[in-house]
Amino acid sequence: MPVALVAVATGCGASVKHPLDDSEARPASPDAAVTEAALRLDELGESTMSSAPSTSHEWVPGTGCDTYPEAPEQGDVVRVLARFYDALPGGGTIETLLDNQETAWKAQSHAVDRGSANMAPQVISRINGIGYALVSTPPGAELRAFLPCY
Repeated sequence: MPVALVAVATGCGASVKHPLDDSEARPASPDAAVTEAALRLDELGESTMSSAPSTSHEWVPGTGCDTYPEAPEQGDVVRVLARFYDALPGGGTIETLLDNQETAWKAQSHAVDRGSANMAPQVISRINGIGYALVSTPPGAELRAFLPCY
């Protein structure tokens, strides 16, 4: 008589996504993603960086969708929006700034990652398909938004 083995795997609670998992929903279009990312960078600049002066820049790959050389862990992106801050707010340390941002994202129920030891100190989250990172760029910091490929 043949014997059949059946295994059932179950989990409890909500599924947890890695912050670099891009399978979730995303803005409807690249233009909508730019608008959403710029607004979130403005909010982070006000809250995290205490409205310190910043310089904005963006990176657009020549091929339409490619890996940002300074953050290959984000995978292929269509654009990177960034705000560079020359100094840390209030003379604090980068570790305190990263800890505070990690706590804030977790409080909003976003998945958070601190990156690997071979990367610049940073805290990473992915919100609505857009990757966000607060990265140490001594003597200051940089906020980045990684827009997904469409």
